Order: sequence, then structure tokens, then C-alpha cells
Amino acid sequence: MIRIGRVFLFLLSLNLLFGNISYLTHELSRLAGFLVMAVIGLSYSGEDLHNRPTLFFRFAGYGFASLLIFLGDFFPAGVAGFLFLLLRSKRDLYGAELRLFLTTLFFYTLFHYVDFCFPLLFQGLNAIAIRYSELVTGWAGNPMRLGPSALGMKITISALCLSVASTLSNPGRRNTIFSLAAPFLANFLFLVLQKPLSTVVRFLIKSTEIVPFHTHVVLILFSVTMAWPFIQKGLSKRRYEKTFARTAIFNGITGGVLVFAALFLLMIAPLGELRPGAILFIDRGTDFQVPVYGKLYGKNGPGMFGILPYYLKMRGFHTKIVREKVTGSMLSNASALVIFNPSTGFSEKERDQIKRFVEEGGALLVAGDHTDVNGVMKPLNDLLAPFHIQLNFDTALPLKSGWAESLTLWNHPVTAGLSSYHETGVWVGASLKLSYPAIPLIAGKLGWADTGNYMNGKRAYLGDYIRSKDEPLGDVVLAAESRLKKGTVIVFGDTSTFQNGIIPETSPFIDRIILSLLSQQPGFQQKIFLFATALLFLAGLFLIFPVYRDPWICVVMLFAIPLSATVTSFVNSRFVHPLPFAKEAFYRPAWIDTSHIPKITPLASADESVWGITLNLMRNRMIPLYLKKMDASLLSTGALLFMLSPTKKISEPETRLLEDYMKRGGIIVWAVGWEEGGASADFLKRYQLSLDAVPLGPCEASLEQMNIRFVDAWPIVAKEKNARILVKKWNYPVVVFQPVGKGGLLLIGDSEFLLSQNLESYKTFNINNIRFFGYLVRYLLGESSQSVFREKEGAGG
Repeated sequence: MIRIGRVFLFLLSLNLLFGNISYLTHELSRLAGFLVMAVIGLSYSGEDLHNRPTLFFRFAGYGFASLLIFLGDFFPAGVAGFLFLLLRSKRDLYGAELRLFLTTLFFYTLFHYVDFCFPLLFQGLNAIAIRYSELVTGWAGNPMRLGPSALGMKITISALCLSVASTLSNPGRRNTIFSLAAPFLANFLFLVLQKPLSTVVRFLIKSTEIVPFHTHVVLILFSVTMAWPFIQKGLSKRRYEKTFARTAIFNGITGGVLVFAALFLLMIAPLGELRPGAILFIDRGTDFQVPVYGKLYGKNGPGMFGILPYYLKMRGFHTKIVREKVTGSMLSNASALVIFNPSTGFSEKERDQIKRFVEEGGALLVAGDHTDVNGVMKPLNDLLAPFHIQLNFDTALPLKSGWAESLTLWNHPVTAGLSSYHETGVWVGASLKLSYPAIPLIAGKLGWADTGNYMNGKRAYLGDYIRSKDEPLGDVVLAAESRLKKGTVIVFGDTSTFQNGIIPETSPFIDRIILSLLSQQPGFQQKIFLFATALLFLAGLFLIFPVYRDPWICVVMLFAIPLSATVTSFVNSRFVHPLPFAKEAFYRPAWIDTSHIPKITPLASADESVWGITLNLMRNRMIPLYLKKMDASLLSTGALLFMLSPTKKISEPETRLLEDYMKRGGIIVWAVGWEEGGASADFLKRYQLSLDAVPLGPCEASLEQMNIRFVDAWPIVAKEKNARILVKKWNYPVVVFQPVGKGGLLLIGDSEFLLSQNLESYKTFNINNIRFFGYLVRYLLGESSQSVFREKEGAGG
């Protein structure tokens, strides 16, 4: 019983560490996997306490292995090191068992990285999963269409790796057939019993919406139970024989180097020279408005896509919005076409011109939306037909609130080096239907495709938001790429990534999309890379296979594989150089510091977001961007830096950098109250500024016929004579400007003053605070009211 329990715990830990139990966050899943692995270690008999030096080094090794588990891509190496140390001390009693775990980990890690690098593998698995789940659940009277994640396909593959490892330890024709069949039988049983399993889980967790994701631990239990008789035969040889021959060493190291090189070539995402020419934004009823004073505010205030052409201009690209018909002469000087939500279609001649443009090396970026909003589905699907990507008449809905914790990102220049899933900006749009050679770039694991309803015209043809049996669950494709001869097409089923109000968050992702689209990558180069990868990979496996059972070999391989992922991730991030800022651009950058953990949320619709700052900076001809690291070269490009109630102290080098920034003419806008002022106190003290512990609470103050509303105001104590008090309440200063060199520091004694709930949000807006924000920008930058409040010129130019 103890032995089968350890096998179950190992398979559970493996799937937790690789994120296959999708309902947990990434951090919680990794922690849970580590804790389960620790329980496995504790389940073995105690250490020999007589040999203290050996004991010390062994526990130091355990500590290092545990650290590796939490270091991103290196967690397979950490698990391998942990198991190897156990094996070295327990080989007499548990050698075969621990060797089985190491071999299983080796096989599954290989599968994991091949899956990460080959999106086409997902295409095949997805087609199999949908069809298989339809047949089995239909036969069981509980019809469902499940993607690979909901079906638990990766869990089944991990169990298959366990069966393969056990079979190799005890070969035999009959044993092999039944051992390899056991994981699939377990998956079959898991599907057939979904209805009673859901009833039990609903009773235990008191939730009304129970999906197969909730019962994946049961699938692991079924997999171990079904395969146990065959696993037990593989463990019949209890004593582990050490095989540390020179041949094994040579094969292991050489094979590890070859597999490292193969995966490196497979995951490397080089970017070639950028195609010259303009980026053309095709306007077919698309909203290219920008936020301006005197027009709409609140949810309808930002417009949709008007800032993107300006952002790319600010980044040095030539952009143009085109409203006439697409012609060959128009495309002759273009590098890329961008088409968002067209409400009118393209003629056959226009579609042929666009197809030819892509074939000859042009780039096409397309984004649509859910449930045929404004009739965008037919124009886009007609246009995309030659590229094997179609928008479905549905809404891709996450089971949780948002996709952030349940996105699958495949290895690609577009997704390489993203620091957060939030940077994608992907929200609610249509799912995509792909056929070869199109590949997915982003999919939502924890979600389903909610079929639209043309009778629901009042709500943009949305469906009922209730998951029905015929709607696919899990792994809905949200973004995809297709290549046609020399050109590249990238398609999003959602436009959120590119909308005005979210650009501060998604700008790094937009940079990668544009660089990937415009990068000239000859097809023959990709084929050579793929051929070389296959040769190196097969040669490495050929060398390793005869000696793979030696635990040293597993450790070498399970270090080489994640090392290749880490190295290529670093190299790929170097390919995506920060785009320069054009000196002469209609919009200028402004910075919002996120490196000191401000009290803001990345969700644009939330009250604690910077959506209000974003729109109002755009009304003042600035585009805000997140500053994720204090960098002098980046700071110098923006006239304004916003510090919003930082919770991390400013270091001495950062203090000197910020002081130099202000002396050169930069302005820092610092919003913080007394209660949250601990991390700000030392920096403010340097300029004779502090906050007094006198709560003024929610209040209003007047300035130039504006009733300015504060959420939680605190008085500012300014000791410098040249400090300028801009706003007072009951004779207490609450907004103070301290000149520093050619620039200065503006302190607002309210942590929440600049957050969306007090300035402008989806739900409401405060026109006086909006006017005061414009006044502050005008005051700080020395601009006249006419230059700030005038109507903006048409977007794009």
C-alpha cells in the first residue's frame, strides 16, 4: 500500500509541477508539487545519522535541488536532483522505484518541451481529444466536447510515460501491451464516470459549476490503479545495480549536449532585418478615435484603436490610416497591413491583392471580435480563407475571472520573454478555427467557446454564458499565425490587446508582434533549422537510450533540457531590442513606475487601475508606458514619471537616478498618503517633504472654479522655501510642487487620488478631477491651455 501510494504521489507531484492540474495558479501548483515531492522523500526510511559530513552534503544537495524546483524552467532538474539524492542513499531498498520515477520524469520532460516547441502537435491532440470525448461521453449518456486540458490528456501522457518506464524495466510482449493500454483505459473510465464524479465533487466543494478540471486528481488515481500490476512487476528487482562505466559517461554527456543543441535550435526565435515600408491601417468602419477633451468620458471615452498608429509612430515606424480601396500600388510601399473589426467587406480583387502582398513577403495583422459584432465575421473570414484561419461564431469565455492564470503560450518570437500573462491583454473575443499550416500562438486552457445567438441583437449576439454539452471546453485558440510563402499572418479573435486604454500594459507584447511580423525570415533558413534539430535530437537519443537507466544520465539530461530552455529564453529576449523613441512624434511617452510594487491592478476595468491616468495623458498628447525597471535611458525619453503609492523602498542608486532625472528637466508625480507612506518617506525627506498624520479623509478642495475631490487626503509638510503649494484643504497643503533643477517633484497627499475610481473609470468619471489633471500637466510642462485642450488631429495621419 505504501509503495502504490508513493507512485500516486509521484504522478500527482509531476502533474502539479508541470501545471497539468489547471485549476490552481502557477505559483500554488508549483508549491503543491514541491510539497508532495517532499512527502515522498519523507516516506522513505530515516537517514543514517552516523556519517555526519555525508549527511551535511546530502542535505545541502536537497536544499539546492529544492531551490531549482522554484527557478522557472529548472524545476525538472531540481526534481531529478532530489530523486537522485534519495536514490544514492536508498538504492538497496528503493533503487528500482526511484529509478522508475527518474525515467518517467525524463520521458515526460522531453514530451513537455517538444509540445512547447511544436504547436502543430497541439492541433493533432486537440482534434483527437474533441472527437474521442464526443464518442465516449455520448456513449455514456453525458455528451461533452473536451479539449486536451479538460480531457486530462497530458495527465494520461504522464501516466503513459510511467508505464513505458516500468515496461522497459521488465520487458515482455504481454506485459508491454497491457501496461501501455492501462492509462487509456483509466482515461476512458474517467470520462464514463464524469456524472457521478461531478456529483461527489459538487457535494464536497459546494459549487454549482463542476467541470472535468475539478476531477483530474481522480484521473491520476485511476491511472496508477490501472497500471499498478504492471508497474509492480517493473519494481520486482529491488536492488539497484550501479553502472558507472566510461561508455555510460561518454554517452550521457555527449547525448545531453546534442539534445541541448537540438532544443536550443528548436526554441530559438531569431528576428531578421525588418521589412521597409509603411504600416497601413485599413479603415473599413473601424473606430480610430483617440481620447480628446470635450467629447466622451468614462467607458466610451477612449475610442478603440486610434492610439496604436501614434504609438508605432512614437516608436519610429511610418504609419498611415487608409480608407480607400486596397490596390497594388498602395501595397507596393507597405511592409504590413493592419485590419481590425471591418464592418464592410473586401472585394475579390482586394482579397487577391492582399493575398499576393503576403505571398511576396508582406505582413498581415488581423483582429476580430466575438459573435460577429458589427458584422465583422464574414469580411474577416473571407479575407482569411487562404491563410487557413477562421473566426468562430462564439465567445471564448474563461471559467475564472480572466485568462491570466490559464493561458498556454507556445514558443514563438511573439510570446518570447513576456514577463506576465497580463501583458497579452487577451480578454473576451471569438475562438479561432485552424487548419494546417496555421498554428496556435495562444490558447485558453480554462475556458469554453460559448456559441452566439443572432436573436440576441441587443447584447451583440452573445450566447447564454452557460456551458452546454456541445460547446468545446478547454484549450480554445485565442491567437494564431499562418505563413504563406514569404509572408506572415497573425490573427487575434479579440481586439483588447490593441485598444487605447490598455496600451500601457500590452506595449511590450505589441512590440513583439510588430517585430515578428516585419522580420524577414527566409523559409529555407527555417527548414535548415528544423532538419538540423531533428538530426541532433535523434543522435542524442540514440546515444542515451542504451544507458538511460543509469540515474546519472537522467540527471544530466534533466539538467540539459531545461538549461536549453533558459538559454534560449535569454537569447530570444536579446532579439527583441526595445524599440527606440522617435524624436519628433505627435505623442510623447510618459512613465508609470511598476518596479516598486504600486497599489494598482493591471485590470483596466477595476477601480484601482491606471485607466483614468492613461486616457487623460492621451488627451494631453502622451502615451503612458509601464516602467518595470529604473533605467536612465528609458526615463530620459519621458517628461513625466508617476509613482503611485509605492510599497517598495527606493534604493540609493535609484534615488540618485531619479534626482538626475529631475535635474535634467523630468517631473515626478508622487501620490501617497500617510498610512502607505513608509516606502516613500526617505525619498521625500531628501527634498524636505513629508506627510502629517492628520487624516483629512474624503474631501473636496477648490482651485480656479474646480471642486477637486480627494479620496483619502493627508496634509503635506514642505520645509523648503521654494516649495509651491498648489492645493489646500482647511489651510493644510495637499498638493505641493518642489522644484529640483530644471524639473521637480509634485507630491499629492492621497494614495488613491490618481486611481480610476477618483479620476475616470468604466463606471463613472469626475469632470473636475479630469480638468485638474489637465491643469497639472499644463502647469508641470509649461504648456498653454490651448495646446493641451485643443481638439486632436485625425488619428494616424
